[in-house]
This record gives sequence, C-alpha cells and structure tokens, in this order.
Amino acid sequence: MEKRTLGSIVESKCGKCNDVTGHIIMAMVGGEIVKVECRACGSVHRYRPPDKENVPGRAKAPGSSRSSSASGSKGAASGSRSSVKNALSHDQTDRWREAQNRAGFAEVRPYSIHEKYDAETLINHPVFGLGEILSVISPDKMDVLFEAGIKRLLCNKEG
Repeated sequence: MEKRTLGSIVESKCGKCNDVTGHIIMAMVGGEIVKVECRACGSVHRYRPPDKENVPGRAKAPGSSRSSSASGSKGAASGSRSSVKNALSHDQTDRWREAQNRAGFAEVRPYSIHEKYDAETLINHPVFGLGEILSVISPDKMDVLFEAGIKRLLCNKEG
C-alpha cells in the first residue's frame, strides 16, 4: 500500500458528484485523512472512504438493489456536470496559453503548500501542471488558472 501524504491522490465518495472519484488529500490528523478535494468538481469535504460496492470496476455486493443502467446514467450526468463547471472560458483559455508561452522565459516555481506566492506568479503543480496565480486570498488561499480550470489552493499564510 502506498504512503498517503498531503497532496496524494485517494478515492473518496463525493457528495456533490454523487460518486466515488479521485481526491487530493488536503488535511491529515494523526496519519488519518480528514479533508479532501474532489478532482472532478473541486469541492472540499471530509474524507469518506469508498464502499467496495460503489467503486467503479468492482463487482457489486450480492443483493445490491442498484441496477447497472441506473448507475451508468447517473455517472454520465455527473461527468458532464463537472466538465461544464471546469471548462475554461475563451478569455481564460487565452490567458492560460499566454502563461504557457511565458513559462519559457519566466521563472516557474514548484507548488508547495508551505510557500508564499504573489499574483501572476507561474507555478508547476504535481497534479494540475502549469498554472498562473490569479489572486491571493487572505490569509492562506489562492486562485490559480490551470488548463483544467481555476482551482483554489492552499499556501503559506505567513507574510
């Protein structure tokens, strides 16, 4: 079993997506995962371990009342909803492409939850890739434009 640390990817039940999806570990207490961010919809919530019967690709438990057609249509609906939410507008796509072009000439800092950042700084996130910081939200959050959409990330609150 791989070691679970902050920033690692785990499966968790997402109430917003109403499905088991990949999540980024945002907070741990005593080695236990307590808060995660859904990679599909971006919601941050407490960690909910996936039930074995609801994990995609696994056999359903005997006596399961859910039909495969009902779960298939639900999964398609949640997938289209998240893709609409994370889709970039035309202006955001242009801005992200400009940031990508600038990356060859400007410093690109690796993302770390422990670092302090300024707006318009280029960062390299291990999951989302190249991003441009749009704004720093006091005291410890920032909005970052990635190719996959705008994500709110944690950063150092010390000044």
